[in-house]
Amino acid sequence: MERSIKKKINRVGKIGKIIMTILMVLVIIATVAVSLLTVAAARLPEDSASISFSGHAKIKVNRELFDALFWEELEKDLETPLTEEIKGADMNIGVAGAQYVMATLASSEDGITIEGTTEEIPYTPKDCVRGLLVLIVNLLLVLVVLFLCRAMMKEFQKCDSPFRPEIVKAMRRFGFALLPLGVSNTVTNAVWSSVLTAHTGTQISPDLGGIAAAVIVLVLAMIFGYGAELQQEADETL
Repeated sequence: MERSIKKKINRVGKIGKIIMTILMVLVIIATVAVSLLTVAAARLPEDSASISFSGHAKIKVNRELFDALFWEELEKDLETPLTEEIKGADMNIGVAGAQYVMATLASSEDGITIEGTTEEIPYTPKDCVRGLLVLIVNLLLVLVVLFLCRAMMKEFQKCDSPFRPEIVKAMRRFGFALLPLGVSNTVTNAVWSSVLTAHTGTQISPDLGGIAAAVIVLVLAMIFGYGAELQQEADETL
């Protein structure tokens, strides 16, 4: 029975080691490709390409909500009463993190209708360089995590018991490596959300999954550590 369980653990370690090796090769290839792309983007002239983005918003609110949210900001710039459509009003309003320049503002029985567009935002390949650099750092951290996971699988492949100090150390290293990777994933997502929206807004989405995985691995390392102590006491007794 014990020999059968040992073989299963060794087999899992062997398969995991193979998978981690393949993933490491893929990440290395991706890192090299992104690095070359970064160098190419950095060497492009400023005027090699240019894209301008603008956004459009149409907001309909009742008069009470309009008064609560916008009126104090607008009344100092708007002298005409809100009884008919006002075109070309020179006012700005923030919506979803972007500043919109007023195109029209109209009042009706249903409430207030606001339409506006953002000012054109220039966007060049240089803007990608910052995102690509952050992505390279993220890929390097992924490579470190895969390397430590491979080392852990290697220990499982050759162990005669999972409750060994070497396995516990490997699990701890792997768990602690997941923490900075979770932070890096959060930063990478935020930077690229800014790049892809031409810096009109940044969405910060914490990598809770990565942090939770790190906590789980560290808790398992504590459990395996306790098992290793019991295993050592049993060996000394024998």
